[in-house]
Amino acid sequence: MVVSARVSTLTATFLIALAGCTSSSGDDGEASAPVFGTKDGQLEIAFSPAYSAFDGVHTFQIPAIVKTNVTGVKWSISPPSAADLDLDANGGVMLTIKQAGDAMLTATAGKLVGSAPLHVTAATPDQWEVGNKRYHNDVKIDLSMMMQQADGGMPMMGPPMINIPMDAACVNCHGEGASMLHIEHSPQQIGGYSDDDLKMIFKTGMKPAGSPFHSVIPPFFYRMFHTWATADDSETQALVVYLRSLTPKSQGDIDYPRPPRR
Repeated sequence: MVVSARVSTLTATFLIALAGCTSSSGDDGEASAPVFGTKDGQLEIAFSPAYSAFDGVHTFQIPAIVKTNVTGVKWSISPPSAADLDLDANGGVMLTIKQAGDAMLTATAGKLVGSAPLHVTAATPDQWEVGNKRYHNDVKIDLSMMMQQADGGMPMMGPPMINIPMDAACVNCHGEGASMLHIEHSPQQIGGYSDDDLKMIFKTGMKPAGSPFHSVIPPFFYRMFHTWATADDSETQALVVYLRSLTPKSQGDIDYPRPPRR
């Protein structure tokens, strides 16, 4: 797919965005920042609901925190067979998924209590492998023409042309070793999105209604990079499974934030 940017200011904006997106502050808009506090006197958990997957072979983890400035939080899950819970030093918990199905995560702190549903999609190792290959398919995004034009290295004969394949590898921009940007989209950012939400994001570049858009990349360009519209249902579900298996990693402001400790 070849897309023509109509005005040169779009090119400049995009190049500024490339320079500003780093592993410490970059954001592709794949998570919303919750507001701290309690709801009806109860603890609120991020994410609620939460989503993961399980294939019996690979490790699937998702972190959780309470949004309220409290200490001494205790965690439990029902049924207990749903996940192993590992507490962290800040009062949060890491869930390692043990089975597919629905469960309920509960946090208590004194008289406060809160719960969050956890939905775990049944997956297969074959799906994970298909998603892994799609993620690392080595299909590059070539911005050399646009950058040369913007830098004056080539004559500007017309509007800059950007060649963005509809099946571009996710690692062009995501995860360690990304060739263009370094934007995390691990369960620490996407754990609150359903399978269908994620498919809509990477197939159409559109986010669910009400989702904030954090990215310094303009929405027009963001949508250009998320247009895997040629995929069938089995391919898209496989990529969701693989994304759920990524090791949870922080990316600063686009994670759910932790409340400051008193």
